Amino acid sequence: MKKIITGILMFLLFAFTGFAQEGNTFYATMDAADAITFKTLYPDDIAILASNDKQAAVLLSEEVAHAIHDNVRTHGPGYIFRASEEKAVQALNQVANRGTQIDYSITEDAFVKECLDLVNGQNIEDDILELQAYGTRYHTKPQAEQAVLNQQAKWDAMIVATGRTDVHTRIYNHVNT
Repeated sequence: MKKIITGILMFLLFAFTGFAQEGNTFYATMDAADAITFKTLYPDDIAILASNDKQAAVLLSEEVAHAIHDNVRTHGPGYIFRASEEKAVQALNQVANRGTQIDYSITEDAFVKECLDLVNGQNIEDDILELQAYGTRYHTKPQAEQAVLNQQAKWDAMIVATGRTDVHTRIYNHVNT
C-alpha cells in the first residue's frame, strides 16, 4: 500500500511540476508599438522585457503569438523568435551591418537594353487603369476582392499561355491590411 501511495504522490508531483512550468512561452523581438498594443490587450500573456524606439524584447505566450500572427500587418508571424531573454535583449542593440559597398553598375548594357525593349509600357498603363476602375484596394470591399480574382485569372492565363510549370499564383487572405 505504501508503494502505491508513494507512486501516486510521485506521479502527481511530476504532473503538477510539468503543468507549472512556463513551457508555452518563448522569447522574441517585435515592433515596440505592437508590443505595447498587445500588452494592453493581453496583459497576462506578454511581458515587455526591454525596448527602444523601434523594437521590443518580449516574453510571449502561445496564445498571444497566434493573435500577433493574425493581426499584425506583415507577411511573417509579427515577431522574431529568440533563444533566450539575453539574446532577445541583445538583439535590440545590434547595429545593422551594412557590409561592403556593392557596385550596381550595369555590365551587360546590350542585354539590359534588349530586355527593356521587351517591356510594353502600354500594358503597364492598361493594368493600372484597369485596377483603378475597381475604385478601391481595401481588402474587405467586394470590388477589391473581384479585382484580385480578375488579376489572378489574368496571370494564370499568361502562365498557361507560356507553358510554364514553375510559376503559379495564389491568393493570400490577409487580416487587418
